[in-house]
Amino acid sequence: MGGHIFGAVSSPGITNYALRAAADHAGDKYGPDVERTIKTNFYVDDYLNLDPKPLTRRGILSTVSSLYDLHGSVAPFLLPAKRILREVCQDSSLGWDDVIPEKYLKPWRRWLHDLPILGNLKIQRFVKPKAYGTVTSTELHMFSDASNEGYGAAAYIRLSDNSGRISTALLMGKSRVCPVKATTIPRLELTAAVVSINLTQHI
Repeated sequence: MGGHIFGAVSSPGITNYALRAAADHAGDKYGPDVERTIKTNFYVDDYLNLDPKPLTRRGILSTVSSLYDLHGSVAPFLLPAKRILREVCQDSSLGWDDVIPEKYLKPWRRWLHDLPILGNLKIQRFVKPKAYGTVTSTELHMFSDASNEGYGAAAYIRLSDNSGRISTALLMGKSRVCPVKATTIPRLELTAAVVSINLTQHI
């Protein structure tokens, strides 16, 4: 059995090949539905469930929870969906299985319309560019910010090589919806700074 280095240039291609090969074998053992799901509902090694969910609080929660974003690569895209979910949950007139009213449906349908675009997203896992020289400097740069809608932080790596070339890459991000209880922007910015510190310690 062969082994492959994680993060190599060939890793995405090898992952896709292995996944499709597994799908072919799964079709023989588990049926065509499983094979089709593996081939069409996976982004690299993450399962993306795009099956329609009911337009209820429970359905929105299920859809948002099905998007597993370990490194926060699509955090800006997920934040609007989390905000819609928060607003629906705040509406005391709605039960878990009540169809949400039009004021929530319009932004939710707009978000769902853009959701399949994630299937075309490609993220380079290897942070050192091709044909890069000897790395002479490595720096971690943290950014955080907040608004009335949400707050978050992003971690970037900055590399310098022996030819003076500089390269930057996003390592990880975190985003949060603002709390229900009203608060000031300065306080939210401090909260975002705490997220940034926690992210630094995690990395």
